[in-house]
Amino acid sequence: PPTLDLSNILSVYANESAIAWIHKDPPPGKNTIGAIGPAANGGVVPEDVQRSLLFDKPKAIYATAAAFTVLTEGGRVHSWGHATSGGLIPDATKIVLNQLNISSIVCSAGAFCAIGSERFGDPSIKTLCPWGGAASGGALNPGDLEKIMDQDGVKHVIANRDSFVVITKRRSQALSWGGAYG
Repeated sequence: PPTLDLSNILSVYANESAIAWIHKDPPPGKNTIGAIGPAANGGVVPEDVQRSLLFDKPKAIYATAAAFTVLTEGGRVHSWGHATSGGLIPDATKIVLNQLNISSIVCSAGAFCAIGSERFGDPSIKTLCPWGGAASGGALNPGDLEKIMDQDGVKHVIANRDSFVVITKRRSQALSWGGAYG
C-alpha cells in the first residue's frame, strides 16, 4: 500500500507469508517496527506491541512459520501472529518471561524458545522458556527444566522443524522436547 513506510529500514525478517522489519532511527513517537502480509500470520503489528517498543527499542525479530517475536534492548519479548505458532504468549508464560533478561530466541516452525538469565539471579546461569504449539516444542515439562537448571542451566539451544534440543552448561547433557520430528 502507498501509505506503508518502507524507508529507513535497518533489518528485515520473514515467515511463510508475512514480512516484518525494524526501522533505523525512527522519529520520536513513530513505530519502530512494521509488517506486511496476512494479519493472522503476523502481517500487522498490534498496537500494544508498537506501544511497548516506544520506550524499549527492538533489537531483533524472530519468526516461526506464522508468527513473529520481537526481542527488545531491555531483554523483553512481544509476539504477534498465529496463536498456535507462538503469536500469542499465554499469561502463565508471560509471568516467567518477565522474570528473565532474555538474550536470544530460538525458533522451530511453530514455537519460540527464549534464553536468558533470571533478572535478579546469577547472570552466568541461563534458563529457557518456550511458547507456541506444543507439537512444535512450545511446552517443556517442568521436570525437564529442573534437570536443565541442576546442570547450571543452558549452554546451547538449537531447533529443527518441530523440536528443540538443549545442551546443559555443566555436563553438556542433551535434552530434547517437541514433536515427532526430532
